[in-house]
Amino acid sequence: MKAHTDNPLVSVIVPNYNHAKYLPERLSSIINQTFQDFELIILDDASTDNSLEIISGCVGHLPHRLITNKENSGATFKQWDKGISLAKGEYIWIAESDDVADPTLLEKVVRKLVESGAALAYCQSLLIDKDGKVTGNVKGWTDEYSPDLWSKGFVMDGAYFCANYLVIKSVIPNASAVVFRRQLFVDPLTILPHLKLAGDLLLWAHLAMQGTVAFIAEPLNKFRVHAGTVRVGRAKDYLGECIDLTA
Repeated sequence: MKAHTDNPLVSVIVPNYNHAKYLPERLSSIINQTFQDFELIILDDASTDNSLEIISGCVGHLPHRLITNKENSGATFKQWDKGISLAKGEYIWIAESDDVADPTLLEKVVRKLVESGAALAYCQSLLIDKDGKVTGNVKGWTDEYSPDLWSKGFVMDGAYFCANYLVIKSVIPNASAVVFRRQLFVDPLTILPHLKLAGDLLLWAHLAMQGTVAFIAEPLNKFRVHAGTVRVGRAKDYLGECIDLTA
């Protein structure tokens, strides 16, 4: 990993809470990206495990910023907003602390974003379990709308994307697959302060409505689903928030 702290093209934000078990693989998949023009910002939300020790061991010798909370914020999106307020990059990648990236994710998604001029670009994701075993493909989440659309890359008008897909459910199921333009970011909690789980859906819609959405069909992201995944433990609450947003 090279130091690009003065004027990085991308700001990589890693919000973490008690994911010590997954941090070595996650951080390794970031620092070994083929695209190196980025800064690394790690946010720890008052973890009670040995996350800070793991972070130090993984990236302590590399350029990065670590911001820790004394008390848990209670909302993932507060952490997103904090990270982006510190970011210097033109583009943002929110790399969730329990997911894993293909080494070429940033290279390919940033290229798609820049070449298309889109507000956001994202890639296909594989599903993995707590042990890193691939259990499926997120494409199954979108096949009910169009088994062909997500089989290949596209650039789509954002308003059309929202009206025909995003308004029905979040067809961008994992933040770790997304890179977006920092200047277009609006903290979801400034729009709907009560959101705890579905703020990403609101953010994707806000971004999409300001331009186009670009998609890469190659599965460059691994979305880890395990017992500690918030949306697994609070699926009913998450779906309720999504219904409120799309109603």
